[in-house]
Order: sequence, then C-alpha cells, then structure tokens
Amino acid sequence: SGGGGGGGGGAPTLFYSRRIGLQEGEPIPILAGGRLTGKVGSFDVGAVTIQTRDDPGGGAESTNFTILRLRRDILARSSIGVLFENRSNSIVAESGSNQAHGVDASFAFFESVSFVTSYAKTVTEGLTGNDESYQARFNYGADRWGAQISHLLVGDDFNPEIGFVRRKGFRQTSLGGRFSHRPESIDWIRRLTFQGNLGYFENERIGFVESRARRGRFQIEFDSGDYFGLNFTDTFENLVEETRISGAMMPAGHYSFQDVEASYQFGPQGQVSGRISVRKGRFYSGDLTSARAYWGLAPTNARAQP
Repeated sequence: SGGGGGGGGGAPTLFYSRRIGLQEGEPIPILAGGRLTGKVGSFDVGAVTIQTRDDPGGGAESTNFTILRLRRDILARSSIGVLFENRSNSIVAESGSNQAHGVDASFAFFESVSFVTSYAKTVTEGLTGNDESYQARFNYGADRWGAQISHLLVGDDFNPEIGFVRRKGFRQTSLGGRFSHRPESIDWIRRLTFQGNLGYFENERIGFVESRARRGRFQIEFDSGDYFGLNFTDTFENLVEETRISGAMMPAGHYSFQDVEASYQFGPQGQVSGRISVRKGRFYSGDLTSARAYWGLAPTNARAQP
C-alpha cells in the first residue's frame, strides 16, 4: 500500500518478510516453517507459519509467526481481501503477543475510474493510543479531465510487528486535478495539460500541519514526442525542532518558500534522448538555483524509420 501528499509519511506494510528471522539486524535461528498458496473455491489463499528458537546471545525468545491472507475477485475488475497476523512474542510489550488484522478493497469502473481503500488495526499489550491505520485513494483518469484524492492515517500506537512502518502519528492528504486539451488547429502540438496538486502532512497526535505543498504544472506534448514543462511549487514547513536539511542545521520555526522549474524532454524517436531543466527559487531560508541535463543515444529500434 501507499499514499501521497506533502511531508514524509508513507503507507505502512502489514506483512514484511524480513521481519522474520531477523531482530535488530541479527539473524535468528529458524526451527521450521511452512507456506501454503492456492485457491479454495473463489478465494485466493495464502498462509505462512514459521517457528524460531531461543537465541540468548541475541536476546531473542522462541517465537511463532503466523500470517493468513484471503482475497476474492468481484465484479469485472475489482477485489476484496482480509489479512491476519500473529507474533507470539511481542518485541515491544514486556509480555504477550502482537496481532495485526486488516481488510482491503480495490474497485475499477469503466476505463478511467478506480478506488482503493484499506483498514488495519493492531493489538499490543501496553499500547493504549490510536492503534489503527486506514487509507483511501480515488482516481479519475480520462483523456480530457483527471482528478485524484487520497487520505492516509497512521495512529501513534499502530504496531504491526511482522510489517513495516516508516512513521507513526500522522495524517496525509492530497488533492489533484488535471485538464488536457488536444488542439486540432495546431498540428505540431499533440496535447496541452494544466495540472494542480495540494498535499499536506498533519501531526495526528498534536493536530497541527507539519508541511504543505501546492504545485501547478503546465505541459506541452509536441507531435514529435518531445515535452516542455513548467512547474511552480509553494511549500510550507513547520520544523518543531532544529533539523538537518541538505547538510545544514535549520532552526525550529515556520518556513514558506517557492520555486519555478522549466524543463524540456526529448522524445525517444529522435537520434538523441534526454532532459534539460532549470530551477530557480527559495529553499527554507536560502536561495535555490540549479540546472540539470542528461542525454544519450536513443535505442536503435526507437530511431528506426519505416
């Protein structure tokens, strides 16, 4: 699963296989395990159970890991699923186990509408805060119009110990819209695109916005396959403590800065492919100026003419 928006969150992963047989980077001996995959009626089934043994030197206790996944296709291009996990010895609680369970659904309608959602909850002894995580993403991607909206929450005590969570205690929301026009009267322009996005990252525990990004983009797609793009970004960052950013220590405080980028990308059908971009603006309390270019010979089959 995943999500978007301003800030540095990211959707959690309920099952991450590298959490089994490793603890704090050290390998843990595995006694036995088994895996089962297949179909039961109209359901896709996946099951894993693995038993590790005591490792006094590494501080690990004998632990059983069990995961069960059920998924079923519905309608023409949609699906629903459930997941259950159990770790017999929690690495966070002083005693007891850790469980995680969740449900998810993916729907696709017509050729351009999709909706994805999921909900998960964990149970860990001693953690009494918000132990839930949920997300929803809607996308409409027609040729002329497009729209996206997504929302993700990860509670401060959400704790899937057979999964992976990069950050807890946040809400992340993004909105986007697009309009594309194909001018019939200009034969050397294939499409004009106007796009806007708004994303923000909110601290779920305290309830304040940590970061926000507003972006606008104008793009010309030429009939040759080349692209010209113009991007504008307006960023707000609320640093609650002194933070190292790009090698420099930034004092705590509110920062608002903007930048503009122009770019040109050569299509793959020419003799040379590549991209040139120039960016100018502010970055936190300083100025930002950058220029980038890369190019190379296009693949032979891309350059071949009929």
